[in-house]
Amino acid sequence: MKTMVISDLHFGAGNSWFVQDEKKTIDLLIDRIVNNHIDVLIFAGDMLDFSLCSYRSTFLSARRFFSRLAAHPQRPKQIIYIPGNHDKNVWNLLRDQVMIIRPMTEYGAAPPENMPDSFFVVLDLADGVPEVYKHKQGEFDHLSFRGGHSMLAGLFETHGEVKEENMISFSLAYPNLYLESKKGVYLVTHGHFFQVPWSLFSLLWRQTILEERKADNTKPLPEYLVVDEIEGVNSPLTLMVWASMGQVPQIREVMNRVYLESAEKQQAEQLIALLEEALENYYRHVRYDERRSLSDRVSQSLSRWGLKRAVKHFTKHGSKPRVPHLFDEHVNRFLTQNFIEASAWLYQHRRDVDLGETPFPEIICGHTHHAREAMSKPADWLPGVTFRNCGGWVNEDNCHAMAFILDENGDITPEPIKFS
Repeated sequence: MKTMVISDLHFGAGNSWFVQDEKKTIDLLIDRIVNNHIDVLIFAGDMLDFSLCSYRSTFLSARRFFSRLAAHPQRPKQIIYIPGNHDKNVWNLLRDQVMIIRPMTEYGAAPPENMPDSFFVVLDLADGVPEVYKHKQGEFDHLSFRGGHSMLAGLFETHGEVKEENMISFSLAYPNLYLESKKGVYLVTHGHFFQVPWSLFSLLWRQTILEERKADNTKPLPEYLVVDEIEGVNSPLTLMVWASMGQVPQIREVMNRVYLESAEKQQAEQLIALLEEALENYYRHVRYDERRSLSDRVSQSLSRWGLKRAVKHFTKHGSKPRVPHLFDEHVNRFLTQNFIEASAWLYQHRRDVDLGETPFPEIICGHTHHAREAMSKPADWLPGVTFRNCGGWVNEDNCHAMAFILDENGDITPEPIKFS
């Protein structure tokens, strides 16, 4: 049984290799999957890109890959998809379909009072079958493409070109997937919650949430934000800035021009001026920053605004209060530790086990578009943990992709992927 983890394909985006050189890139990825005899294929976030693209263009781009993959005689048996910040909409849409639309349509049930903000899934590397936790307020199933009830079934519906028997079982996990092996439990996540822009509201709301917990003795929760809280409080900002802008035609056009054409400062300033006008007052802090994506520029202004108001909450690790830089190591370390602790607590709570002081010896993520076979930087404050980054399938400076192949024992083989 062999499992492959990849990330950040960004189907539909103008800078994705699946758009710029579609046939060659599809051939490249399918060859890697087939030649390595992959049974389970895991997408660790940003498979789709809704920040710069419409739903239609994104799904059509992805469909051309998936229909080819499904038609191959050596296709994988299982695909597991973990949405990231650019395709978080998928999680929200599928959650709403399962917990709101289907119950109301089929038997007139009212929606639940509180919606889950995570979908707990465990994969045993020895058998390749995902074990799905069923939420008490609504039954999530595998959301399989075979049954045709999932909105993602459209990725394989190519006017009869792909036969029913060729459909690949497709499961969703969010925001984490837990891999069980003989060497321990590995964490697969997109990685955006390790950084300030995508965890800004965790900083702003942390103290309030923890204080409310103390007043409610019925909640047996730890002294840090849990996964559902991290996802829940940051969801509005993520959806607005990174996952939904592509659905507004006027804004999408300007954003693509800024992102793809802003090689010259004067031109970039003109395009950003158009964007500021389209977004009115909200994005008036966006300014030119060479070779940076629009989302990074927006998040930088928002983060600096928010961090000034969150300084007093930086007390967990004994550091003196200060106003940190957007990518200050102290801040990202704080967020990374909180997310890892929260992810470990969720697993231990669901499985009724103790993972020990090093809950995840391996953490595989993406998000940054910079592939890393093994990141040793966190070793001093996360002893025993190896970070691996899948990089991205995008045409950006110093960016490349990497596939991580895991066998049933938990041994990991990195496989770099270069684009010409």
